[in-house]
Amino acid sequence: MVGAVEVSVLTAVGFVVVGLVAGGIGGMVGIGGGIFVVPALVLIFHVDIKLAVAASLVGIIATSVSSANNEDRVANFRLGILLLAPVAAGALVGGLLGKIIPGDFVAYVFGCALVATAAIFVAERNPPSETPSTPGPSTGPLNARLCGAYVDQATNSVVPYTIKHLGLGGGIAAIAGVLSGLTGVGGGIVMIPTMTMLLGVPYKVAGTTAHFMVGISAVVGATVYLTGDLLVPVLAAMVAIGMIVGANVGSRVGPHVPARLLRMILAVVMVLVAINLILDAAGVET
Repeated sequence: MVGAVEVSVLTAVGFVVVGLVAGGIGGMVGIGGGIFVVPALVLIFHVDIKLAVAASLVGIIATSVSSANNEDRVANFRLGILLLAPVAAGALVGGLLGKIIPGDFVAYVFGCALVATAAIFVAERNPPSETPSTPGPSTGPLNARLCGAYVDQATNSVVPYTIKHLGLGGGIAAIAGVLSGLTGVGGGIVMIPTMTMLLGVPYKVAGTTAHFMVGISAVVGATVYLTGDLLVPVLAAMVAIGMIVGANVGSRVGPHVPARLLRMILAVVMVLVAINLILDAAGVET
């Protein structure tokens, strides 16, 4: 049993495979692999969900660092740093909650997060084309300083954008942080739609900016679990190694896979996994 007994070589390889598959799927669809790592560790290897969350957060940190130099230079770091405060605060709260509340409750929350993610996958169309946003009235000097533009290499055109609804976006960022610290899913699945649909940020900018924020907030959450002796080094290391390799492969394979079909399949899988995770937490044999 992880955390109590020495892990066998075969089990360690299994952890790497979990990270590899989860990172690959996450890289293909543009979200962190944590949403797949945690249920796989819990349902397949019967790892305590709190240990699985801690390992997932370490994997998110590793993939964020490993891909930092590969990201297109389109991230809005000014916006990311501003939203990082509520995200990190939320991750701290989520991590502290994860240490004290029962693991079964964490499983219920994670199951709900899976269903919500599946709903987003079904509702969201393919990433929108990066066309210049229609300039709107200024919503304040801070918003104006956060506006930006980047060169879309696919169309070789400059894409300007303006930031809107920053206050509401900060509130949602805090919720994403709590979800990240509590369940180990990262938070990008919440932040990317928030930035594109609410703040008016282009999809490519939202993805790279969210990746920057999620990596740092995962450090906060993982630190909390480390202080609570819930971070198992061998488990976290094996998962992280797999996620790094998988995420890099997935990000390259993703553009060649029909995005809509992939998201539909994953949505069905997520709902089935959520049901099994919730039933397992409730003690129902499946």
